Amino acid sequence: MSKFGVYSPKGQRHTAPTPCIPLPRTGEGETITQACESGGGGCSELRKGGVPFSSVATFATMDAMAYPTRIALAADHAGFPLKEAVKAHLIAKGVDIVDVGTFSEKPVDYPAIVRKGCAVVLEQKCPGLIFGGSGNGEAMAANKVRGIRAALCYSEESTRLARAHNNANVMSLGGRLTETALALTLVDIFLTTEFEGGRHERRIQDLE
Repeated sequence: MSKFGVYSPKGQRHTAPTPCIPLPRTGEGETITQACESGGGGCSELRKGGVPFSSVATFATMDAMAYPTRIALAADHAGFPLKEAVKAHLIAKGVDIVDVGTFSEKPVDYPAIVRKGCAVVLEQKCPGLIFGGSGNGEAMAANKVRGIRAALCYSEESTRLARAHNNANVMSLGGRLTETALALTLVDIFLTTEFEGGRHERRIQDLE
C-alpha cells in the first residue's frame, strides 16, 4: 500500500497508508470503496458520483476563519519544488500537513496523485493545495472528483474570489509560472478568506 507523509509543526514526519474512503452515493445509501493501487497509484475510484452535496468538504465554517489546522498537499514532479516551499511555510505557522507526494522531481503522472490529495480533503474536511507545472491539469483532475471545487489561482484577486464567491476547497498552483513569494501570499489569502454565501451558494449548488 502506498504511503503519504503527515508533518507536524515540529517538522516530524510520520507515515500512514493512503486512505481508502467509503463514500455514500447520492440518494442511494450505498457506498463506493476507494481502491488504492499499490506502488503510489492512488485511489482509482474517486470520481464523480461519490458524495452528496451536503457532505462536501468545506472549511468555511471554521471559527473566525482561523488558519486551518490541517492541510492536504499533492504535486507532480513539476510542482514538487513549490510544494516543498509551501509546506515549510505552513509548518512554520503550526499547521499539520498531509503530503501525499510526490517526493522528488522524478517524472510522475499527476492524475493519480491529485486523486490521493482529494481523498484526504474529503475524508478530513480540510483544504487542499495541489501543484503542477501550470496547475491546469491538476485543477482539471481535481474537479473530476465530486465534492471538490478546485480553482487555479494566479493572482491575489483570483485567489480571493475563488474562496469568497466559489467556496473552492482546493487551490491549484503552477510551480513553473508562479514565483515562490507570490505563491506564499496566495496560499495565505486562500486559507483565510471566508466564503460569502448568499447568491453564490445557490450557484454552487447548481454545479451539482
